[in-house]
Amino acid sequence: RALIIAAGVISFWLVAIISLTIIAGVWGMPVLVEDDQDLINPKIQIGRINIDSPAYQAGIKVGDTIIGFEKIAQFQEFVEQNKGQEIVLSIERRNQVFQTEPIVPRVSPPEGQGALGVGLIRVALQPYPWHKAPLQGVLATGRLTQGIVGGWAMGINHILGFEKIPEDIEMEVVGPVGIVSLLGQYLETGLNDFLYFIALITVALALINSFPIPALDGGKLLFLLIEKIKGKPINPKIEQKITAGFFVVLISLMLFITIRDIINLF
Repeated sequence: RALIIAAGVISFWLVAIISLTIIAGVWGMPVLVEDDQDLINPKIQIGRINIDSPAYQAGIKVGDTIIGFEKIAQFQEFVEQNKGQEIVLSIERRNQVFQTEPIVPRVSPPEGQGALGVGLIRVALQPYPWHKAPLQGVLATGRLTQGIVGGWAMGINHILGFEKIPEDIEMEVVGPVGIVSLLGQYLETGLNDFLYFIALITVALALINSFPIPALDGGKLLFLLIEKIKGKPINPKIEQKITAGFFVVLISLMLFITIRDIINLF
């Protein structure tokens, strides 16, 4: 019985592995590269942004792509030549391209921050042959799982007051309506981005479904563990009441998030 329940959770990870395997074999996996490395579709992205820096005040966010530059040194030279003068950057964020408000690179920035106050990374696509793509799919799923768990841990620590979320990181909870809206946005940016979002959602569902909460597969596994320790099953009526109570709580939470998503859409 435990194996059957666990298979439901594992199937979500399998969907993620398959999606990321297709990405690795067809388009390639995004990797960090140096300026002297030539791979597919190199991009300069914002990897870090300092609070109250010129870039931060202009609305630039972590993950934004700077259009018009393929090498970090090329962009840094452009900024260096325009210190103290207004510049306008073309930014790509998901499927939207826009221009920033005028930015003035600082002539004398704080130590370690730079004229714009950003940390830059160069990202390109590394294609893999089909016999190596499945391994990359497994590794990417592991990294994705680790990233989601780390993000949740950061959010919980923030709620409990143990850790403050950096202002350049946005965290938001979305429900079914919000997910459908995001699916449409990622599909517009390309099939590879759509598959990556599918992998992200399925990994999140696998983790959530693993929680030892009644009404979820993790809760069922918890009841089976208690049964194993006690040597006899829990009273079915008690188990049903506990499961029903948590089910109502989960449905209420989902309805609340769904209503909020609908409001945000309009």
